[in-house]
Amino acid sequence: MPTVYNATQLVAAFNAAKTPTTILLAPGNYGDVALRYDYNNYTTILKSLNINNQATFDSITFSNVSNVQIQDITISHALLPSESLWTPAISVQNSSDIYFVGLDVHGSLNGTSFDDGNGFTITNSRNIAILDSKFSELNNVLSINSTTGLVIAGDTVTASRTFLVGVDVHNGLFELNYLHDMMPNYGAGDHPDFFQIATGSVAGPSSDLTFRSNVMLEKMGDYIGGFYIQSEQFAEGVHHSNIVIDNNYFFGNYRHAVSLTGVDNATITNNTIVDNGSVNPSAAIYLKDVDGAVIDRNIEPLIVENRLYANSGVTITNNVDIWDPQFKIGVAVSSVLNVPVDGAVVNLSSLGAKAGSIAATLGAGYKPVAQVGNLTTSESASIVKYKAVLTEYAKTSTAAAFDLADDGNLFTDSNFASVADRGSPLALQLDSGAGNTVFSTTFGDAFARTSDTISHFEMMTFNDGNGLYDQPLTNIA
Repeated sequence: MPTVYNATQLVAAFNAAKTPTTILLAPGNYGDVALRYDYNNYTTILKSLNINNQATFDSITFSNVSNVQIQDITISHALLPSESLWTPAISVQNSSDIYFVGLDVHGSLNGTSFDDGNGFTITNSRNIAILDSKFSELNNVLSINSTTGLVIAGDTVTASRTFLVGVDVHNGLFELNYLHDMMPNYGAGDHPDFFQIATGSVAGPSSDLTFRSNVMLEKMGDYIGGFYIQSEQFAEGVHHSNIVIDNNYFFGNYRHAVSLTGVDNATITNNTIVDNGSVNPSAAIYLKDVDGAVIDRNIEPLIVENRLYANSGVTITNNVDIWDPQFKIGVAVSSVLNVPVDGAVVNLSSLGAKAGSIAATLGAGYKPVAQVGNLTTSESASIVKYKAVLTEYAKTSTAAAFDLADDGNLFTDSNFASVADRGSPLALQLDSGAGNTVFSTTFGDAFARTSDTISHFEMMTFNDGNGLYDQPLTNIA
């Protein structure tokens, strides 16, 4: 169990680890660290030697690595004059099976998020978990692109512009996060949301995402959206799919408390939405070009269906309409909920429906749960729990990644000509894009080259019907 004292020693220890290894980080500032090209079938753990005096980083990058756990470290990233607002404190690229637990990630801590960069940027990766961590004074806390297998759980976020911006994200669980007192920059044109899922112009839609038991509280006088899930390409038929929004609490003022545009198969159940009355229009559940949705047992001021882009297959049942400050209708909030509607909630266990109210009778609205913003299990137990979640997700995934040119740019499953189911042998064909590179293999055996040479094959990950497997392949000439 080596102990390291600076960035040079850390990188050397990480690269030298060829068996399961825990690297202890002595207190101190490690500056900017990059860990690259280390695909392993064993686990490397990086953790602070002293949890009360954590190792601190300016930034840390994981590129083309796998099976790493990072525990109890601080990342303090104040932007340099040469860095943009999109510069991340933590970057994960082309990597898999990385678990972050107990992090403290923040920007400049100068009282504003307007001059700070992103927290995480995650791209082209698989099986990433961010657990029981604290974030403050950041631009986008999480910016996630083209990633399959994601868990964001038990985190606390404050004084940041947006929590999550995701594009082309699949098999994701977002639960038990406590998000409050955000700091959007309206003057810079922010579209402020706690959770934002988009398609972008080319990346594509997301699928199989569950948002569960999150608490979102905005300051009085501010407005910010809750779940803004939109396909910018909905008119062309590009839709997100299989979205579950269950048992969340939202206090704020923005039409898009729960907003879906261009979504197939959505479930919106047992959420509580309370409008803080700051501006019009009222917070609402908003649907536009949605095909198949169940909206059941929510407490909300308003449900809006777009008239120009019709929805289909939408079932709305057992919801409780509370006071809508825009249209001046609905039952009094105080008759349904326990807590004052002022945003100053200290006891999160008080956010449920009032006993004996119509909401309680229907079983409607958010039901308080433990561990919101603070996972009380040990770090190892939290990793075991959510690794099991990602393993189940992997059984339905066919994600694959290849670095053909050894340049950090990975091919994805769109480059497959075909991947057969488990058989004898398992068959795989890969088209390099030039149309002249084809491989075939049996799982566990070396590749048999059947045509043109490539310089380097960094990693193969595929699903053979019983889960995802990693196959490192190097120096194939």
